[in-house]
Amino acid sequence: MQTSTTKRSQDSLLMNAAVATNCTSAPRSEVPCPVDGELLHSWKEIAVYLHRDVRTVQRWEKQEGLPVRRHFHRTAATVFALKAELDTWRSSRSHKGEVVRTQEVHGRV
Repeated sequence: MQTSTTKRSQDSLLMNAAVATNCTSAPRSEVPCPVDGELLHSWKEIAVYLHRDVRTVQRWEKQEGLPVRRHFHRTAATVFALKAELDTWRSSRSHKGEVVRTQEVHGRV
């Protein structure tokens, strides 16, 4: 199990890798190097990518485990996410949602 400090340092490495043009600032074995366009840099970008409101994706992070990362600064943190992780999260949840919608349509809630 990772400690929050370890996770923070890995997220910082990932963010630094994304900012670097050739991803040489982070060791490749520890942090995946996102391809240009694979990194979403704000709640708004994450919400647009998922076709939802900002408040919805923030709630999903807290309640549903939406894979969002933070690059911690002195007083606040920058939010970012990898499209691949969001796609994996969404596909893992879509099967459950399809069952619920089907039951609602047929009146079996």
